[in-house]
Order: sequence, then structure tokens, then C-alpha cells
Amino acid sequence: MSNELYLSRVKELLADCLDIEDKDELTGQTRFFAEYEVESTEILELTFCLEREYDITIGEGEFWSCVSMIANNGMFDDNGFSEEGREIVHKYFDIPDSTLNRMKSPFDIYNQITINDLVLFIAKKLQ
Repeated sequence: MSNELYLSRVKELLADCLDIEDKDELTGQTRFFAEYEVESTEILELTFCLEREYDITIGEGEFWSCVSMIANNGMFDDNGFSEEGREIVHKYFDIPDSTLNRMKSPFDIYNQITINDLVLFIAKKLQ
């Protein structure tokens, strides 16, 4: 399946889970946490929908839950992200180091996650 097909279906699932009336307002660059104030219950629902749709498991420490793992395992401190923390971020998200350097908390990652990040994560899981 092409990334365009994944993108189309992920947009539909996001629109359903986040009660967005017009899925066409979503693009690959949409930062869905920042733009739609996604709550933890919506993430659980979205995770369930993605796992069911693509027959995958989004494990502990993968994709959006990697943020908590970074925070809880000392990979972010007053100096920012550790090298290991940066590697984890770059594994899942297309966030430049210049943006990571400005973050005050690992939880700021949520405001940078795009639909394209999610699509690429799914595509890699299905390889």
C-alpha cells in the first residue's frame, strides 16, 4: 500500500476519533496534537483504531508513548535531550535538532507530531 493510501485512511481515522467534520482540512503536515488539543482518551481510541485497521500493535515506548519513556528514563534534563533521547525522537518523528534544542520539556514533542509522522510509522510497522 502506498503512503498516499495510508494518509487517506489515517486522515479518516483521525477525523472520526477527534470529531473533525471535514477530513479534507487535515494534511500530512497537520500537527494534530497542537491543532486539535488531543486528549489521552482520544489517543487510546486512535491507537485501538489503528491497531485494528492495520493489524499492528503500537507497543510501550513506540511512537507517542516514547515521549513518556524519554521523560521517565532520564533522557531529558536541564540541558535538553540526551543523545539516546534524540535518537528515539528521530526514529519516530521528523523534528529537526534546532526545534529539539528549543524544547523545555520532552512533552513539547507532542506539539510537533504530524500526520505524516504517523503515516510513516504505520508504513514501517507493516514492512
